[in-house]
Amino acid sequence: MDAASSASDASMKMEPPPDAAAPNVTPSPVVDAFVPEPDAGSVAPPTKPMAAPPPVMPPMTGGLQCNNVFCPFAIDPGVPCCTARTDVEQKHARAIGLCGVDLSALKSPAYGEGCWQRDQLGIVDESCESYEPESGAMREPGCCADDGQCGTLNASQLLGCRHASGSKPQACGQKPANTCDAIGTFGLRFTVDAAWAGFGGVTDDGRGKIEIDLLATMESVDANTHALKGNGRVCDVKLPPFFSTILCEGFAPKFPESIWESSKAPHFDFTGRYECAAGGCVPRGSTR
Repeated sequence: MDAASSASDASMKMEPPPDAAAPNVTPSPVVDAFVPEPDAGSVAPPTKPMAAPPPVMPPMTGGLQCNNVFCPFAIDPGVPCCTARTDVEQKHARAIGLCGVDLSALKSPAYGEGCWQRDQLGIVDESCESYEPESGAMREPGCCADDGQCGTLNASQLLGCRHASGSKPQACGQKPANTCDAIGTFGLRFTVDAAWAGFGGVTDDGRGKIEIDLLATMESVDANTHALKGNGRVCDVKLPPFFSTILCEGFAPKFPESIWESSKAPHFDFTGRYECAAGGCVPRGSTR
């Protein structure tokens, strides 16, 4: 699932049910602080263990919307962008107005100028040739894109199954799928880029990923429009750690399983549709 676009469509307020236990907040691992020996005759001050320093996050740029969809953060020097007609003509994107990343600052012939669509659909296909973006770089395995043409799977910049610059058109060894049996119960995971400001000078500014696991039951599918209807509930939520330089502590919020297993946990309706790529289909939708 395209978690970024799906999570952007979703709007849901979660509150723990009355019969669930309160969430735990677990301090991060700590390391002993170095304390110099006191001078003779002086009294050593009390010491406090210091928390492990917060992880260093790469500089990122975010906040862009394309067609009312919030786009994922881009790691510098990449810059978020919305795909344009020229990008579609150069086969950097499948359509206009999709979330992408401008990698022209890399000054690499593997990416060139323009906006590359992120998370392009496709599956690995051994009949498609692999591609080496730059000398000595990890090769991108061949894949079959959703247009039925060979591409290569780019993981380093999160482009998905892309058509590399200068690549020759080649039909995939697999036939693109156009139907999918979506009736049943499935596990879904949304990964959301998040950034937050410190609170009252006590906690630091931070950035990380929120993971939300859902148990979704698809009840009906329209064979013509690929429209989906169903319901689901939240199974788990993982929040990134919070750090405090002032308190020399870190906090990792955790929710007890009783919250998700409670009979009073809220359920929600799921609507949307599915899109098919070569060899399979991907649901896209929203909750209410």
